[in-house]
Amino acid sequence: MVFQKCFKLSLLFFVLLSFGLHAQDSTSENSRTNKLQFYLVNGLDISYSDLSLSFPLRYNFFITGAYDNRDAQEKDMHIISDSNLYKQNYIFKGFNYKISSKILYINFLYETKSFKSYFGIGPIVSFKRSHANYISKYVGDNSFDSNKFENDVWSNSYEVGLSTLIGIEAKLIDLIALFAEYDLDFLYNFVERKVHNRDKSSTRKYLREEDNYQISLSNVKLGVSVFF
Repeated sequence: MVFQKCFKLSLLFFVLLSFGLHAQDSTSENSRTNKLQFYLVNGLDISYSDLSLSFPLRYNFFITGAYDNRDAQEKDMHIISDSNLYKQNYIFKGFNYKISSKILYINFLYETKSFKSYFGIGPIVSFKRSHANYISKYVGDNSFDSNKFENDVWSNSYEVGLSTLIGIEAKLIDLIALFAEYDLDFLYNFVERKVHNRDKSSTRKYLREEDNYQISLSNVKLGVSVFF
């Protein structure tokens, strides 16, 4: 797909940009100040910063996932224009995961030895994959009234865009600090969906593609910074 090629090129540019800036601005190994930041809220977010760079960059990696498996449930139901009583059983299974990476230029708005406020901006790329399988069975008074419907959907989502953040950080000791951040992302999102529907009399398969622009607002993130 054309968008997949653009996504891969954006990712390659992303990597080359980071290495180029790092090679240009890095100082000697012994003078570097390194920082890891991480938090665990709806996933794992880890970032790395080399504070010795004259052009300070932060490399961010985020991963999240979920799995949903609901046991069969049964309930009575009536169908319009039908006097029969039906039993409905359904099973749902699904999972999703998302991987996101970004490089942010960090500008310190206010800085003391123990407290900092800062602003960040830079490119972001993300990939999300999900699968949902829904099976519903309707059982009537006899076998002729029974039917089974299955809906199976695989989705791939690609995102590229611009990420911004604003945050504060307070040192507890020389090696550890606490931080709070708020993200605002401007994204272009491309989604591929493969859909497979089946019932007693027919089978239908189709591919659906769509794209959109999004503004993504995060909750306030609280985490820990470690200096080494």
